[in-house]
Amino acid sequence: MYQIGETIVYGQTGVCTVEAIGYLPETGKKRLYYTLRPRYMPGMVYVPVEAPVYSRPLLSPTQARDWIARMPEIPEHICPDGRLMAQRQFYSGVFHSHDMALMIGVIKGLYHKEHSKTRNGRPLSVTERQVFRQAEDLVHQELAASLGVEVEQIPQYIRNRLQMSG
Repeated sequence: MYQIGETIVYGQTGVCTVEAIGYLPETGKKRLYYTLRPRYMPGMVYVPVEAPVYSRPLLSPTQARDWIARMPEIPEHICPDGRLMAQRQFYSGVFHSHDMALMIGVIKGLYHKEHSKTRNGRPLSVTERQVFRQAEDLVHQELAASLGVEVEQIPQYIRNRLQMSG
């Protein structure tokens, strides 16, 4: 069970702070709920404590720096099938796995694909652009929260760390 004030990663919402733990009288059920405040979007999220939705504690700063150091070794992970349904299924599986390495692989793969297609005059598909943005948001937001920096600073932070180690 999480504690009030703890920062967690919740499903596709991303980084959230546990604001409260208690019963929601308007539901009429005697079920404990977390009240979560998403860090990077407005509003609140109410989640049953026993919900089957994925959640975990936020990465520590050391874990975040370790992920950044490993980025060059993580293989690209993109859908080999150009059909819309195949792409949706493939990338949905990545997001539901909550696997940081796969999400980093998607970011790397779609980044390289975008730059090679742009040179050929063909941009990424709408689905690929959405997936790229979602993966980048989830990864960058968690790294930023873990490292205590602004999300906008993460790309440069990653470049600096990789230059120092390379």
